[in-house]
Amino acid sequence: MQSQKSRSIAARSGAVPLNVVFGVIAALVVLALVLPKLMSNREAGGDSSQPAVDPVDEAPTANKLDPNPYRTHITQLEQQLYLEQPGGFDDAGQVAALARDLSLAVRGDGRDLARLKAWGELFNYAGEVDAQADVGYTTANLPQLRTRWEQVRDEVFVRADWFRGSSAALTRSQTRAAPVAAPHTVRGLRDAVTQLEAMIRIGKTEALAIPEAGVDAALNTSEARQAEQRWRRWTDSWLRQLDGVVQYMPSQPGPNADVNVSMAYQELSRAISELRFVTQTAASTTTIPFKYEREGRFDAASRYLEQVRVYLRRVGG
Repeated sequence: MQSQKSRSIAARSGAVPLNVVFGVIAALVVLALVLPKLMSNREAGGDSSQPAVDPVDEAPTANKLDPNPYRTHITQLEQQLYLEQPGGFDDAGQVAALARDLSLAVRGDGRDLARLKAWGELFNYAGEVDAQADVGYTTANLPQLRTRWEQVRDEVFVRADWFRGSSAALTRSQTRAAPVAAPHTVRGLRDAVTQLEAMIRIGKTEALAIPEAGVDAALNTSEARQAEQRWRRWTDSWLRQLDGVVQYMPSQPGPNADVNVSMAYQELSRAISELRFVTQTAASTTTIPFKYEREGRFDAASRYLEQVRVYLRRVGG
């Protein structure tokens, strides 16, 4: 009678009966236990009616992972992140690779929710670092990468006494000086461009005036030998002039150089390579390059030199 009276009162008052509440709670608990198993079976391509392959991974036991099984991976990653010097051009790519290896190691050890969460955080971190590595011609910002790593590490792993720690001194040692465009470097690059452009104007005319001794049917053997002698004399003179310009070029800009200065130096080096290759040929029947080869090398060098001027103008050179 009391039970019927309670149900009658609950019905009239609009309250949810306790047995309904308990039923809903029980259903949610069952769903929480069964859902990971169903998802595991689906990912493995199996029938959802079959039991999971590894019942140990059915439910997470903690929100964070024990880092000790991954100590080797973490130590290698932190050795790169906690270098007491500014990052280099390749450091971001190395950090990304090590972070990705760690994420795959975590992923391979099971599929409980804590592990899947850790895998996602680590894999996303690797992607963030990769984005910095893909910028190109930019050194790694180790303080930024290290700070982000510590956030991810605290999200994913239980604290361990062997984790590396940050400090103001470490940040100072990893911070690169502001980019500079040293006036003597800019001036040296500009002078080299001017000299090489003058060499091209004269050298191109001289080089194209020498016939193609190996394929020109109008030349007899004697004239062909004379053409090859002319070419050798011109080659020797040309390379001496080129070496003279290279001798007084500024040294390669350091890591803290303005990116435009570094790019100008790189383009200038490409121009010099093209001007050296003017003297060479792909043909096997003659030592004299075809005229289209010579002209192509001169033109390519001129394009590189023009690009050098573009970069130097950006820094006032």
